[in-house]
Amino acid sequence: MAQSGERRRVQANIAAIQTLRLLQQQQRPASAQEQQALARWSGCRAVPAVFDASDTRLAAERTEGDIQMSGSATTARWLFANGLLDELRLLVHPIVVGRGQRLFENSPTQPLKLVSSETFATGVLNLAYTPEAADTA
Repeated sequence: MAQSGERRRVQANIAAIQTLRLLQQQQRPASAQEQQALARWSGCRAVPAVFDASDTRLAAERTEGDIQMSGSATTARWLFANGLLDELRLLVHPIVVGRGQRLFENSPTQPLKLVSSETFATGVLNLAYTPEAADTA
């Protein structure tokens, strides 16, 4: 019973992500049906199961290719900690907030390599990093 509930959450999350991709590509607001699909998003509780290669229950939902996400510090931390983050893109805005959650709080140190950068007219920096092997010498 718990497995089928997890499977439904994963499928709902996949449907929500696919809906978001479509809306982004078409640059339009969500229809009522699409809003319902987005409302079924259950967060990242099921993410570990999706990436667990030994878990064959979700094999049909796995696809090759890139996964892009925006705004989920919890998921980014989990992907990073498990070596599943190939590239980290950060948008640095020219404002000091002074409080809030750190992106990688309580995470082990991981060297990064800057692979590209861009400055928008607004002063926002678009930075792309890849994990760099830790110096073992």
